[in-house]
Amino acid sequence: MKNISEMKTEILQTKTVHELLNVKASFIGKGGIITEEFKNMKDLSIEEKKLKGQELNEIKTQIEFAIEEQMRSIKVNQINETLENEKVDISTPSNAVEVGSLHPVSFVAQEITNFFGKYGFSTHDGPEIEDDYHNFEALNFPALHPARNMHDTFYIKGTEELLRTHTSSVQIRHMQSSNPPFRFISIGKTYRCDSDRTHIPMFHQAEGVCVEEGITLAHLKTIVEDFLKHFFSGSEVEIRFRSSFFPFTEPSFEVDINTGNGYLEVMGCGMIHPNVLKNCGVDAKYSGFAFGMGIERLAMLKYGIEDVRDCISSTPHWQKHYGF
Repeated sequence: MKNISEMKTEILQTKTVHELLNVKASFIGKGGIITEEFKNMKDLSIEEKKLKGQELNEIKTQIEFAIEEQMRSIKVNQINETLENEKVDISTPSNAVEVGSLHPVSFVAQEITNFFGKYGFSTHDGPEIEDDYHNFEALNFPALHPARNMHDTFYIKGTEELLRTHTSSVQIRHMQSSNPPFRFISIGKTYRCDSDRTHIPMFHQAEGVCVEEGITLAHLKTIVEDFLKHFFSGSEVEIRFRSSFFPFTEPSFEVDINTGNGYLEVMGCGMIHPNVLKNCGVDAKYSGFAFGMGIERLAMLKYGIEDVRDCISSTPHWQKHYGF
């Protein structure tokens, strides 16, 4: 068997994780030389087994430690190499630098703004740090309403404030400070404690509101269908409205499109609940609708993005892959 110095030298000579794993297998793997030495102990006396076992365990421990250290070293080198290759020299003349582009979220936000602008919708925004009243209560979420649990809210410790869970809070602020008729959209960051392939803790939402005399469900259905057909570039887009529940709209619907592999939800909508209009001081002669959609969700569907988390960890290479 090789002595421990020879084995450590062989470990230190590896340059990649693959090479290191091969060396590890040759030493302490199923058929490794140290493993084989343990197997050969069966013919030794009890005293010899004790001494040989102590010796082999010491060698194995040192080899495992050396492999761990080399693994860390290789990974650090890989990270440094990546940083070196992807760094940007800001002193380089601009004509030698690759031209960047807008983020897909920005593309979708612009497309939404442009489309609804043609229907007379203005744009408004509000604070991302909200109070309970504007984020929940004014939107018909009573204090102990179970629908609050669906929002996985980030509360700010030591205060009565929170990070807004939807842009619907902008709806309340604008309607309380203005006089109807209203026709506006709000696009901005929202926050919920959730993270997986289709959810991230900070995401962008677009909210649309229309409050005028004589507004009906037919108006809502028409504008939603027009937008989705425009956004997904086809009059043949299959759209489905499903009854749902939101505290701030009644009736409420979730809107699905047929992706070819079944239907997928793309937005929620409904007629604004009379309690919400009342909370905003809107005269009962007015009615209205509201809709909300996740911008990252729309970008994923339109551009074929598989993991929404890529939207917040993207690099120029990632954006180029999708053709932005």
